Amino acid sequence: MRIARRNWVLAAVWIVLTGLWWGTAGRGSHEAGREIGRLFPEFRGDQVTRFVLERGGAGGADESLEVALSLTTPVPSPVDAAGGAEGEAAEAERTWMLPDHFGHAANGVTVQRLFDAVSSLTNLDVLSEDSNRHADYGVASDALTVRLFGADDRLLAAFVQGDDASTGSGLASYVRLLGEDSVYRAPRVGPIPLDPYYWLDRRWAAFAPAFVREVHIEREGRRTSFTRTDLERWSREGEPVSARVMRSFLDRLGALFFDEVVDAAPGGRVSTLTVRLVLQDGDELQMSFAEPTAEG
Repeated sequence: MRIARRNWVLAAVWIVLTGLWWGTAGRGSHEAGREIGRLFPEFRGDQVTRFVLERGGAGGADESLEVALSLTTPVPSPVDAAGGAEGEAAEAERTWMLPDHFGHAANGVTVQRLFDAVSSLTNLDVLSEDSNRHADYGVASDALTVRLFGADDRLLAAFVQGDDASTGSGLASYVRLLGEDSVYRAPRVGPIPLDPYYWLDRRWAAFAPAFVREVHIEREGRRTSFTRTDLERWSREGEPVSARVMRSFLDRLGALFFDEVVDAAPGGRVSTLTVRLVLQDGDELQMSFAEPTAEG
């Protein structure tokens, strides 16, 4: 009796496992027709020379923003006097700027986030292959279009980003490849902003207060100079100055941010205050402050 009962139990288990196997095999064969992988398998952020964000209808872009690569070639390394060998050629520094905003610097961290997002896009989570449902996911013709270009303006990646699909478990959005119908859910990729405020490097001045050697201030024709005499000592015309006051001044100066780039040059604005910093390596940084005009 016990043997018979055990056989029935084994038979039931076998049936359940067989059903599970066939169910799994069916799903596997369904996925076998579609290889899972990155949407842009050959994309590399270090190959991008510019990218363009656009939003608008079929008649053209209503809003657009371009961020372009700006290569700065540093001074070549000097000859190695000890060994007599030539120094290695210095690589150009990759920085970014916004051509339509007077060539002002872009935020490198924000740019890298975009590159990471593009690299992370996969075809794992397909939601629809019906073009009639593009509007349901916000990826119709009026959605945000992202194009990234490389050398010789070669298109490296292009996609449309739709509605925000974020949940309590993390960021996500809907995307589709430009010119294709399939819509994917992109985890960990939040909405990409088109506002220049998000892309600009809004730091007023980038410097380390500890490496400032001199401070020169000019206001209404009067000039005042401060010199660092030691790590925590400052003087003004030979008289000691509070290191705490100087440290607070430099910290506040370095913490300044701006909201918008309104011009490439002062134009009609008259500078009312000029601050010139001399750094330990001899580099200088000059900042001019002016009263706002009637236009702001």
